[in-house]
Amino acid sequence: MLLRGFGDAALRPDHETLAVASWTRRAGVAAIRIDDGPPWGFGGTVAVVENLEVFLHLERLGLACDLAVYAAGRLSGRALAWLASPALEESRFVHCGDCDPVGLDEYLRLLAACPGRVTLHLPEGLEECLATFGKAELLRASPEVLTRLRRHADPAVRRVVGWMDRHGAGLEQEALLTITAARPGGPRALGGR
Repeated sequence: MLLRGFGDAALRPDHETLAVASWTRRAGVAAIRIDDGPPWGFGGTVAVVENLEVFLHLERLGLACDLAVYAAGRLSGRALAWLASPALEESRFVHCGDCDPVGLDEYLRLLAACPGRVTLHLPEGLEECLATFGKAELLRASPEVLTRLRRHADPAVRRVVGWMDRHGAGLEQEALLTITAARPGGPRALGGR
């Protein structure tokens, strides 16, 4: 699994310390293998990022987090089990995905695995970005998922589905990098659920 650490973020397998933030400063990313060995422990704010370009340039979103995990689209079952494990029970998660049915479905999957500890990243200006750069094919690609999402009670999901319905489009996460870079004063973001 690819990771990026910020500040002094470190994973703790057993009684060791794996300095993810140092690796990130030196090499841009860190990687671990999630297997049946001792779990990688962490306590802090973890951004779960759907797309590689955003993962590699997460700082441009202005999101406050200690660790970023690259989901590679949909998290594997093994990765999801690690995030939900006791080794990360002190962590909170911010889901950073596409503003489309699959992205929202992944947010709900993470929320179900880690109840009460997950928020959906809703940056300032997201609806305007969706209206300007949205793609209708992102909704057409997953009609069953969109239908299910329209019935979901989660307030963040209802809010984003309302935007997608209003504009008839979904938004790929990479568009946010362009918007935040162009915004006067640099990136500003609001989290929310």
